[in-house]
Amino acid sequence: MKNIGFNFTTNDFRYCVLERDGDDLNLFEKNKIIYPKNMDTVRQAGWLETQICLLLDKHSPNNVGYKLPLVLKSTKPIQNSIYPLGILCLCCHKRNIPGYHFTSQGINATKLG
Repeated sequence: MKNIGFNFTTNDFRYCVLERDGDDLNLFEKNKIIYPKNMDTVRQAGWLETQICLLLDKHSPNNVGYKLPLVLKSTKPIQNSIYPLGILCLCCHKRNIPGYHFTSQGINATKLG
């Protein structure tokens, strides 16, 4: 079974591919892809779709996970984090790959009072 995890940030996105073989979990590949400079939102959406689809087609994962940002203080993180998540979910939908979100490990019940 192969899984890909994504984390979208302001300047790049990171991914890692994990492969389970029985009880063993192996890191298959990890990388950071930097967004092109001076690209408007529409072109960036097309570029992201291409990059994500290439990764999904290359690895044929059974599942996709993505980090869900919890606090956004400006519109820039929305464009560079939430918006790419929509593109990722659409790419997964077109390939019938289940997607799951996760949040930062640093958030737990004690920090919420």
